Amino acid sequence: MEADLTYSGYYAGRIISWSCAFGVLDIPEVVKRPELVVHKLYLDTEPAAFICLLKEIRKRTHNPVDFDATSYAEMPTVELSNGKRITELKHPEWLMRSSFYRPDPLYIPK
Repeated sequence: MEADLTYSGYYAGRIISWSCAFGVLDIPEVVKRPELVVHKLYLDTEPAAFICLLKEIRKRTHNPVDFDATSYAEMPTVELSNGKRITELKHPEWLMRSSFYRPDPLYIPK
């Protein structure tokens, strides 16, 4: 099964320090994602999101989900460290500047 690593462009939380802080409406999507880390959840932003994810972690502690490391093996930094040439990368666009979030220049604090 190939992981869907595309960003849907939607999140229910809010932006904090140029990064999205996930909200409770994001949790159903977050628990389906292959990543091991969720950054950022705040108790003072949407405490229910934090608690829901904590409950999911506890559930998985007692009922583990099979882990598929394919999405991590396909990361350009991992492929490069394993000796692949940049022309052989599965997802070279992940290294491109245009693939990252760039806020509107009007909103960048000086």
